[in-house]
Amino acid sequence: MRRFVPSRGELRLNEPEGREPSADAPPWRLTVRRWPALGRTRVALAGDADSDAVEALTRAIEQARERGDAVSLDLGELTSCPPGLAASYRAARLTPPPPQESPRTG
Repeated sequence: MRRFVPSRGELRLNEPEGREPSADAPPWRLTVRRWPALGRTRVALAGDADSDAVEALTRAIEQARERGDAVSLDLGELTSCPPGLAASYRAARLTPPPPQESPRTG
């Protein structure tokens, strides 16, 4: 029995796919994976985070919240993090998603 199945979510990295990171590429990587049918978004940040990484992370969280998605964060591969990262984490974990309009019946 297979416990894990391949994901069919949308994947977006901060580097174009199929391209090697250039010398002036940031020392961090942001990965956003969406499951539109489930209303879920997973945001992963890896590497040496700086203020640009925090801005990108905050933008990704805000975009997911605007869609009404539940957001999960993966910060397990960070090697360093700036102080502003805690605020982004709190925003993702403590802010409830906006209410979605229910379809009217009748």
